[in-house]
Amino acid sequence: PVAFENPPIIRSFETITLMFGTPSYRQIDPTPFLSLTYAIFFGLMFADVFDGILLLTFSLLLYRGLGSRSYKGRMLSEILITISISSIVFGFLTGEFMGDAIKIPVIWFNGFEDPMYFLQIAILLGVIQLTLGLAIGLVNELIMNRLKKAFGEKLAWLMLLHGSIIILLYYLQYLNEDFYLYFGSIFAVSGLILLTIVNPRNLMEATR
Repeated sequence: PVAFENPPIIRSFETITLMFGTPSYRQIDPTPFLSLTYAIFFGLMFADVFDGILLLTFSLLLYRGLGSRSYKGRMLSEILITISISSIVFGFLTGEFMGDAIKIPVIWFNGFEDPMYFLQIAILLGVIQLTLGLAIGLVNELIMNRLKKAFGEKLAWLMLLHGSIIILLYYLQYLNEDFYLYFGSIFAVSGLILLTIVNPRNLMEATR
């Protein structure tokens, strides 16, 4: 049996982790990373102070009602409370209150006024999330001594992902020296070769 040991603020996200399986007692529990990325992505997508306050009010009422009588109801209400606070925080950061109805100062950036910057932030967070997931998976496979999956799946995809990103940054002229092109190409091709040799089925499924 496996018992999670997480602080109350992220305990409710264990229900999402369990939807994908139960980690072994020796493996890294992904719940803390999942809760952080989940809250950040929700806050970015629904960044509005007013909407966040409405959702927070509903979540607190749900917590006092269904959450006091049902374990699953409490878990759901705690998740909603967390993401509603994230929505409020990002609403203040992006200057969003009831859309454009009420103007408040922009602390960080406004997605409507600077959509390309918003897109860059979203892509960066996506890459970080993928990297964290693959890195945790790599460590867990090594802990369980499943070397084929560790190197043929997790490490191979990490190399392919980051090698491709380096190549893309080179052609977008964020990286100017030819070294980055060669390094990124070698890194990506090495990951592709490793993936093809060890587990070609995963590669074929990914390209369907």
